[in-house]
Amino acid sequence: MSKWFTPFVMLDIEMLTKNVLKPCVVEVGICVRDVFGAFSTHNAAVKPDLEKIDMDTLNWWSKQQYFAKLIEECTTAESSVQEVMQAWRAFHKPANLPVDVTWWAQGPQFDMIAMQATPEFGAPWMYNKVRDLRTASNVFGNPELPFKNDCAHNAGADAEYQARKLAWLEQHHGLVIQ
Repeated sequence: MSKWFTPFVMLDIEMLTKNVLKPCVVEVGICVRDVFGAFSTHNAAVKPDLEKIDMDTLNWWSKQQYFAKLIEECTTAESSVQEVMQAWRAFHKPANLPVDVTWWAQGPQFDMIAMQATPEFGAPWMYNKVRDLRTASNVFGNPELPFKNDCAHNAGADAEYQARKLAWLEQHHGLVIQ
């Protein structure tokens, strides 16, 4: 007997500004859980709009372990957010995700609003299918997980860690989180 899973998408972005209405996205990470429970992660650097960089945020990033790699990715990135999303859609087309798949983020009012505020980005989610991982975690008491995120502030690694956390909460509590 096979067990089917509810597919979902987890989004994480890294930015060089705190202003979600004028975002300077530098990295997009998306992790998909398919109906078989398998995870696939897509991570891409985005060519930043240098005029939108916030110096306070850049200063914060300079103190993070991942900063050197992020700067290297930013200086070599040639893709816009739109190109990154087109590549993601092509990458996940075989997954046959339903149009109304649920999109999750750790704080969607930040990540998803920033992505929607990026003019060339077409939000692939339905407004009523957006969920907040922080809320789900709080509902279940923020349990300690049996795994860690060894590469924090990397959008792809963060998206995959958050997707696995959501799947763990779902399995541990015997629920289908939609």
